[in-house]
Amino acid sequence: TSGLALATHIQELHQKKATINYIGIDHSAAMLEMAAVFSDRRELFTTASNFQFQQKCHHAEELIEMINHLEKDGPKSTIILNFSYLFASETLDHKQLAHTINGLLKYFGERKIVFFFQNPPGDYLNKKWILFKEELAFNLESTTNQILVPYYEYQFFKTNKVDVPKRAINLYYEILRNY
Repeated sequence: TSGLALATHIQELHQKKATINYIGIDHSAAMLEMAAVFSDRRELFTTASNFQFQQKCHHAEELIEMINHLEKDGPKSTIILNFSYLFASETLDHKQLAHTINGLLKYFGERKIVFFFQNPPGDYLNKKWILFKEELAFNLESTTNQILVPYYEYQFFKTNKVDVPKRAINLYYEILRNY
């Protein structure tokens, strides 16, 4: 669903599909599977987009290696890191993650980097996101909004969409960027 919010934001700003190198990090294999399904939806992203999904990443060097690998034969484009739902995890060490991200920002200094956060609204779900941002050593521009998405898009994709009620869910998202 964060891919939907991101694509919506890009389409509203630029009136076109997104072409991105995208690294999604989430503890949940099911969430990464959902993200992979969204990444294949060509109405959202161009065929030149690259996607990589990880269940964990503890050091800036790991992220740097992933990004350099994605770009080894292509242009150096905007890097988007998706940290949606990760911050609702009780086991997440937001200080360690901020340390990792600070290393990434330092290494890529002049590159355009975007951090994408998305969760249902609610302070209890988003507290670690707020604490994480306070630990960042760089000033980042923030864009926040909410997106109303069909609930069946939010559920597992293996269900028959014909049988799923056509309800909607409101999702909060924030985009941080270094440019």
